[in-house]
Amino acid sequence: MTVLHLRDNWILTVLGENVYNIPNAPIDTKVPSTVYGTLLEKGLMPDPYYRDNELKATRLMENDFAYETTFTLDGKDREADRLFLRFDGIDTLADVYLDGELLGTAYNMNRVWEYDITARVKDDEEDTVYHLKVVLHSPTRYISQENERCPVGGSTDAMPGFSHLRKAACMFGWDWGPRLPDAGLFREVTVQRVKTARIAPVYIPQQHEIAERTAQGNRVSSVRLTADAEIEWMPEAGDALLKLAVYVTGPEGAVLSGESGAVSAAIDSAPSGNLTDLNSGLRSSHVRAELTVSDPQLWWPNGYGEQPLYRVEALLVSAQDARGEAGVNPCRDADREDSGKKSFKERYLLGQCGMDGLKPEMESMRREMQPEEPDTESGRDGGSRAAESLGLTAEEYAVFCHDGAEALERMLDAQKQRCCFKVYQLALDGGETVPFAFKGILELYRAGYEQPPAAKYKLAADTALVCPDRWKDAEILKHISVCLGGDISEKDGSCMEHPLAPSDVVELRDEAGRRYFYVDGAGLEPVRFSPFLAKPMDKQGQDRGASDVRGCLKK
Repeated sequence: MTVLHLRDNWILTVLGENVYNIPNAPIDTKVPSTVYGTLLEKGLMPDPYYRDNELKATRLMENDFAYETTFTLDGKDREADRLFLRFDGIDTLADVYLDGELLGTAYNMNRVWEYDITARVKDDEEDTVYHLKVVLHSPTRYISQENERCPVGGSTDAMPGFSHLRKAACMFGWDWGPRLPDAGLFREVTVQRVKTARIAPVYIPQQHEIAERTAQGNRVSSVRLTADAEIEWMPEAGDALLKLAVYVTGPEGAVLSGESGAVSAAIDSAPSGNLTDLNSGLRSSHVRAELTVSDPQLWWPNGYGEQPLYRVEALLVSAQDARGEAGVNPCRDADREDSGKKSFKERYLLGQCGMDGLKPEMESMRREMQPEEPDTESGRDGGSRAAESLGLTAEEYAVFCHDGAEALERMLDAQKQRCCFKVYQLALDGGETVPFAFKGILELYRAGYEQPPAAKYKLAADTALVCPDRWKDAEILKHISVCLGGDISEKDGSCMEHPLAPSDVVELRDEAGRRYFYVDGAGLEPVRFSPFLAKPMDKQGQDRGASDVRGCLKK
């Protein structure tokens, strides 16, 4: 989705005779803006907060007003599936016209208003100039008329009938404030150009892992972020496959990422509960992407500490583009390329090294570097640099310095978990054609299955891996994909006939139970599965499965 901002070249007109005798002529303005704000900026009304100027300012709102502008769209704009004229804030009663044709009305300042203009502009010439006009109607006349029809009472300090209008109540007066019921386009006006789908609201709750409670506040070891989002599909989306990608940039520039599973408008959507007055047949899907921020820098109230900020970016990306060709997951390749960049702690918690993974020079650094020895360029002391190089927290590095590698080993072992899992692959040796073999979950559904048919599968691996105890299913599955996603035919302990690929099923099991995931090209999708119907592992596979798989899995 791209956005065309309509901010400049607006004019405001006060319609009819008014208390300030302002001519019925265009007044240059911009958007966002309001009537009072524009008139004050142009010197056409006095300060409403001075003496009794409020009285005339209130009477001005008995008039109607018009905001107008022009804009153009280029050929690229018209390539979009849908073009939406969007008002993020209209105050309050309004009629919206495009080239003299009424698009719709607005009657609530507390929400967004959108109008689908695709059919009106799609086939026009590239240099076509469009005239946009928004007529704002008097809020004071409206509440007066409605209150005569149906008196509802309310605050005696406010204008009678104010509760009939979805407008900030304080504008109509309160015991602490004047009666200044302004009007205008007080937030952005844009043309949204949407191809396939767009992100609707995104909500990101935080789950703090508290390591220690102190009188100075909690010490948080990690924060789990869950981006909870709604994808709105355009009617032209077809069977496009998309996912949500979330990037978090820390105060010092480090970037973390997470992504949701892939979803499709054809399978995973329902009629959209759109709240912007659109009537375009939109459908929506609900997705979640998770990631963990370790050793977070917390935001403190003024005077109690620093206020570091994390920047969060949520993107809607094509699952096909993200994974490339079927069965290839670029996340795996990136992990393989980055494996040499993992810190000692990361490799240790993944079972990829023992305490001998501590580089000899780090042992000497422990002896030679004193905490008070600063780095003249970065301002950090030697201990901070060493801890960062090892991937250790300050507490873990202090234990290493004072008590040695064995004490650190005990500390890190407490952060490991052993996760058991199985892999089921299609039994294709009988020559039977399986229409969804080595294909994504959409092909499984198109073949008429609601879940992978276990009778067509055989058990290919029954093993376990070591990983950090804070890891959830998404991270464990990603690591399994990395370990089993390459060429395993020459690896000792391989009990699979081919690398992990689309149509395979992975079972995770722990004290919480068993969970099953279908390998889709873009990730692993939760599914139902009946393992007792699958063929057992052959004797040769059992013998192979008793040893390590790819050097990081344990039976």
